Amino acid sequence: MYRLARQILLLAFVLTNKSWGQSVFISNKSQLNHRKSQFHKPIGHVNNQLYTIDFGNYQLETGFTIEQYDEQLGYVKSKEIKTVSREWVLKVFSTDSGIFWISVIRGKRGMVEVLLTKQELGLMADTEIKRIGSFDWGEISEKDVVCDYSLDRKLWTLAILYNSGSRGFQPSPKIGVIVGDIFGKWGYKDGVLPSKMSVSELQWKAIEINNLGEVMCLYFDENRLEKSSLFMGKSVGVSEAFVWIHARNVMFDSAKSTIGVGSVQAVENVRDVIVVCHPVNQQFYFAGYFQAAESKGLDGCFVESFDKGMDTCRFIHWFNEIETKQLTGIVNPKRTDKPQYFETRELIPLDNGGWVLIGEQYYITRQMETYYVNGVPQNTTRQYFHFGDIALSFLGLPFQNNAYRYDSIIVIRKNQVSSNNNIYLFGYGMYVCGGTVNFLYNDNELESNRIMHVKVGADLSVERGWLFKQENIIGEIIPEEGKQTEYCLFTVPLIRNKEWYWMQVLGDD
Repeated sequence: MYRLARQILLLAFVLTNKSWGQSVFISNKSQLNHRKSQFHKPIGHVNNQLYTIDFGNYQLETGFTIEQYDEQLGYVKSKEIKTVSREWVLKVFSTDSGIFWISVIRGKRGMVEVLLTKQELGLMADTEIKRIGSFDWGEISEKDVVCDYSLDRKLWTLAILYNSGSRGFQPSPKIGVIVGDIFGKWGYKDGVLPSKMSVSELQWKAIEINNLGEVMCLYFDENRLEKSSLFMGKSVGVSEAFVWIHARNVMFDSAKSTIGVGSVQAVENVRDVIVVCHPVNQQFYFAGYFQAAESKGLDGCFVESFDKGMDTCRFIHWFNEIETKQLTGIVNPKRTDKPQYFETRELIPLDNGGWVLIGEQYYITRQMETYYVNGVPQNTTRQYFHFGDIALSFLGLPFQNNAYRYDSIIVIRKNQVSSNNNIYLFGYGMYVCGGTVNFLYNDNELESNRIMHVKVGADLSVERGWLFKQENIIGEIIPEEGKQTEYCLFTVPLIRNKEWYWMQVLGDD
């Protein structure tokens, strides 16, 4: 039976740290199944079988292929799924009863139809399609809609930002939220947002649904955030740039359903934030980085629970001098004395009541280049994407007034730079096992085809080693396509000799 990644994370850190070790498995079939597909993602494990999808674009508009592998990553079977015109597949997930996906079909005159589709695990029977409903959302774009499923994989949600529909222009942006289950029961609630911006100026940041059917969405005002540069030294109320939306009772009691809206607040200006659902108490938590007024960099991190009525947690930590130097690191393009460009990637709850906040340094630079056509110089601007250090901020046991003690910070040095062509190889994959959190990434700054494995223990120890090196195997992983599919098990696509394989890393902590 599958195990849920976030549930795994809660139990991950114990008080002991075992020795380094892991096992690696590679699938017995190259190219996977669908040769036209350039993207590959694992869905999950069910009954000791791995299910994956291959697809040609991220909206799955051209369809996709579901593949099944056995315990030793041996290929079992596959099934090609076709989509209709103007259909986007938003989320695919596995349960004990089948594989499900949520999709939308953009119709005429601004009407959008929402579908729930099921494929049985044997991949033999025809798909079962349930038509959830048709909604007047206007001409939506792919960035306007987000989707998620609950930790127990029984519920799902879809949230939409929209301006206008077939009945004319809507002066204020609106939010629509659907909550449904895998059997086809659902409910819908919408409301007007307080922002004066159009939907095109708003950007989804995160969405979470808990096992109780509550939904927490997070979007940010892109223009407002951009106007407050880290280097302008001015405060423009960036705290208001990140807006949360909380929906309750949408499916279970439409008469009592509510949508609440508010901005994420910390000290001074919020620079980045995510929302996560705790796997045990089912509460929502915000976590991220903040910047003081007049500052030219990041000044601290925070964690705060949404529900003030139960187990309230509010932690705000200002980086001290040593931590600032650690985070600033050797890669600092503006030469300031404050850390910059860290984006919040994950918040991991610990079984001792603490947390680990994980951030990654990410920024884009532009370089003017000159090339010649028939002897005539031509200028162009090339973008370079920088995936830098990974920062782990450890928050200890709670003490007075439910505040949290700040224990330590660990920085994993990483410097990945790429143009558009190789950006898909960068970033990192992460899995949790026993007393460690593990990171995998392509360490090809000096040598190509080298996969680094970094293990951080509960005792704050750090071990680094090559999972693969060029002399014993040639391969590059696609870290952001990877996923922890079972306890201590990370599944990720691998490129070997220009062909695709699946690779699994099994920790033995």
